[in-house]
Amino acid sequence: MLKLGCFGGSLSKFTSLFDSTLLDHKQKYTVFTECVAEAAEQHVPVINSKKRKAPWEDVEVHRACDALLKAKAANRRYQTAATRKTVDEASRALAQQHTDNQRKYIEQQFNNINSAYESRKPTEIWKVINNLSGQKSKSAAKVIAENPKDQTSVDCGASILRNS
Repeated sequence: MLKLGCFGGSLSKFTSLFDSTLLDHKQKYTVFTECVAEAAEQHVPVINSKKRKAPWEDVEVHRACDALLKAKAANRRYQTAATRKTVDEASRALAQQHTDNQRKYIEQQFNNINSAYESRKPTEIWKVINNLSGQKSKSAAKVIAENPKDQTSVDCGASILRNS
């Protein structure tokens, strides 16, 4: 017997979709959606997406964000000039906290670049620069060879176009 994994492996409810005398269209729709939902739960993997956080988001930013959310909730309940003023102040405080933390983060990265330069570590400099710019560390298109003559790089056919 063929088992689809729907409703404990039995085909009874799934096959009832094809028997027009047993169910009306609303019942068939309900049975079909239940069967699809159960099959999806059993066989589709759950992927937890992680929101990429900015490096300057810290406890102070989260506190300012919570204060802004509370002020907005209060403003939705009682729309007065005082609650609107509280929302504006909380919004400005959050923006200021973000700006201060961003400035501190970039200054720290700049100091990392300077210290790597002083200690003659160009790899560290480029790691910091690529981290700031959001670029990858190394190009994956390099082909490693035993000697420099055999080494080639795959650069979307530019070397082929230059040679022809």
